[in-house]
Amino acid sequence: MLASAAVAAALDERSRGRVSRQTSQQGGDLLVQLYALRQVCVNEGLDFDHIARTFGKCAIARRWGQLKYEPGRPDIELTSAMLDEMIGWPLALLGKIVRTRMH
Repeated sequence: MLASAAVAAALDERSRGRVSRQTSQQGGDLLVQLYALRQVCVNEGLDFDHIARTFGKCAIARRWGQLKYEPGRPDIELTSAMLDEMIGWPLALLGKIVRTRMH
């Protein structure tokens, strides 16, 4: 969930000109943590991608529900397609890292 938020923040900053050093560092740190978690899952014979997608979508949906009553929150319904997209961002970046490390 945090990695998805970091990617969203980076996309927002990039749309306004440039990604800040802090956002870039935070995103990189979170991807390193995801990579380490992925390695543990692989070593244990667990399906990291399935676990990350399932629990990541639940975490985002739960947080979205908590924010429902916050002032200024957009009145947007969170759909399954939106959740898939948000979880897909960091997993796609992680996939690139994994492929790079394999070559």
